[in-house]
Amino acid sequence: MGASYMMRILDFNNVPEPPADCPMLHCEYDVNGKPTFPRRYVALRGGYLFYFDLADVSKNDDHPYRAAPLGVVPLTQTVVEFPPGGRRVFREHSDTEAQKGYEMEIKKRVRTGEEYNEKEFPPAYLAAESLGQRDGWAAALRVRAEVWKKDTVLRPGGVSTRSRAPSAKASPAAGASSRFGGLGASERSRG
Repeated sequence: MGASYMMRILDFNNVPEPPADCPMLHCEYDVNGKPTFPRRYVALRGGYLFYFDLADVSKNDDHPYRAAPLGVVPLTQTVVEFPPGGRRVFREHSDTEAQKGYEMEIKKRVRTGEEYNEKEFPPAYLAAESLGQRDGWAAALRVRAEVWKKDTVLRPGGVSTRSRAPSAKASPAAGASSRFGGLGASERSRG
């Protein structure tokens, strides 16, 4: 997915406005499997949370994204959880950069029979700069996770920043590398 698609992705109708795109700490793993939390620029569009390298985002409000996202977290069938006991971060991340923020976990929950299978997809972790920011983002993520039968759509032409999906049909959004499962070969080749 190219950077030009980001401005064309429309949000769902009948849901609250998403929080403003902003930097957050995003959990990634180094070559030794140790978690690190670099600052990434995150954007919520439709049923997807996109994250970008900070160097690929400009201050230009018309076209802020200069490169494709580093990845995307599909929100279909996900739950958002906070560290237990009112802690700021999950215990396993207490010695990382996440301790500077307020962490949340986005877990994919796929029903297999009568139970949920959470082991198939690794969770995504974000750490916000403030408690209010984390709570606002978590609420928006949860609302969009509930709208799982709707397709995220692209504006057929032109550029829009925070528009809602039109009533008429539009083409489904092309994806970036997915945190929960991969894309089809044709979508990966379009890059």
